Amino acid sequence: MSSVACEMPVASASVGSESSQRMTLPQPKPWVAPTELVRLCYTLVHAAEAVGIRDLADGEYMPSDTTLEQGIERQLNYLLDQVGCNRPGFRLLEIGCGYGHLLRLAQQRGADAVGVNLSPEQVRYCNDHGSQVYCCTYRDLLEAAEWHGQFDGVIANGSLEHWCSLRMFKPAG
Repeated sequence: MSSVACEMPVASASVGSESSQRMTLPQPKPWVAPTELVRLCYTLVHAAEAVGIRDLADGEYMPSDTTLEQGIERQLNYLLDQVGCNRPGFRLLEIGCGYGHLLRLAQQRGADAVGVNLSPEQVRYCNDHGSQVYCCTYRDLLEAAEWHGQFDGVIANGSLEHWCSLRMFKPAG
């Protein structure tokens, strides 16, 4: 498996949606490189798509939801409501933003939405489609002092399984 370098977000205007001004944030320095398992996970997403699986999220769906997309959209809007992303200029950080669906919904609400993600491919996709996304982990943000205090709310939806690796822990003794 070849290694792909992460790229800085592009500074172009959003595609397909009106966007607030981008927040000025430097690319965080990597704390730890993504594991091969994480890279494999993102590769398997494409295999799932090839057989018709379009989303691997376990969402809360209502009987009134007629499609998977409708349930996902409702779930993401619920999360945005819960974090208080209901006004223009709200500064949102999404940890593990994937292909940026929640970021786009936040931008439609007038938010300054920023994402971080481990997959260089997904980071490129998001930036190419008008979102501001950085290739890093949430741990990289701990050392990125310029990021501290910059957000009104944080969402980490569906990214918890990527938050630790056995390599991050040292044996006792």
